[in-house]
Amino acid sequence: MARSSSYDPAKALRKALHRTRAHPAPEQVHAIRSQIRRVLAQLRLLPDTPYASRKLRRFTRATKPLIHAAGKVRDLDIQLDLLAALPRDPALQPAIGSLSRTLTGKRGRQAAKLQEFLEDRRSKLKELLHSLDLETVLPGPAPTKKQIKDRAVADFLQATVQLNPHEPDDLHLIRKAARDARYLLEAHSPENPSAAARHFHRLQQQIGEWHDWLTLTDAAQRHLPALSPLLPALAARRDERHQDALKLLSSTARRQKTGKT
Repeated sequence: MARSSSYDPAKALRKALHRTRAHPAPEQVHAIRSQIRRVLAQLRLLPDTPYASRKLRRFTRATKPLIHAAGKVRDLDIQLDLLAALPRDPALQPAIGSLSRTLTGKRGRQAAKLQEFLEDRRSKLKELLHSLDLETVLPGPAPTKKQIKDRAVADFLQATVQLNPHEPDDLHLIRKAARDARYLLEAHSPENPSAAARHFHRLQQQIGEWHDWLTLTDAAQRHLPALSPLLPALAARRDERHQDALKLLSSTARRQKTGKT
């Protein structure tokens, strides 16, 4: 579907959907979400016409519930990975084992729901992706790298200018804005990201690490006794990642003032 590159996120998405329907492995569930974001980025870069707007609205509307369903599985995969990476502290192992078993069971149920979702909407998703493959080249020149960068930075600033990173909900929105900026910058060349794309990717990942520890800590608080030694250990990692994210955001603000982003 891309006009200026052989890269085809729609093809990659179709492959991920097929493989996940057969076996919802973590890498395929992650691919569904990332390739949807890449398709959206390419659609956003089409010339501003009613036809392109309809394409973007239709794809967004059709894939929003899919992102949500895959996201539930993806979140649990990340939480299980974080638990597995914790130090082998004998005092923490019983709680880690208990929480891991709980999350593994939940992951299995959510993965089964995702498979059912994909099977139920198989024909509709196939038609949607087929329409992207058949997309005609629209009039007007493709945007330059500078135009894409200017738009990505402007969109990020507009989305975050009134947000307070010390507020958890706002910080999560900043992560989403960084993610969207990154995918826009990588729309036609994900294999060779620019410095700006790498910066937004780092911002997305750094804030994402904080959010992953936050959701894991919340899950642990729901499933473990209040005096479990694992709870303060998880909270400490959550708070460390929060400080790391705030430091990187401060650096980002300085880069924006000097025009280096």
